[in-house]
Amino acid sequence: MLAALAIGWFFALFAEGSAGFGTPLALTAPLLASLGFPPVQALAMVLVGHAIGVTFGAVGTPVLVQCALASVDPLAIARGVVLYAAPIGAVFVAVLGSWA
Repeated sequence: MLAALAIGWFFALFAEGSAGFGTPLALTAPLLASLGFPPVQALAMVLVGHAIGVTFGAVGTPVLVQCALASVDPLAIARGVVLYAAPIGAVFVAVLGSWA
């Protein structure tokens, strides 16, 4: 199960940060399915891991576009993202800590 979290979350976050635009779903879910997870469960794990990474996307593209279109301070958007991502990250770290 730890390998599934590492692939489904960390690899998906890496792929989202480096390539973005749906790449984590296209690469990670089939990888988990080939490791023996049911396809729906593999996709669900990747979507949960993808929920955090999509806020920054391909090297910050969504944040940059929002700043340009809405004339909003980039720090204001970053604060909103942190308020969204921090609780989920804390739960994730707690779960991993209990497994170690």
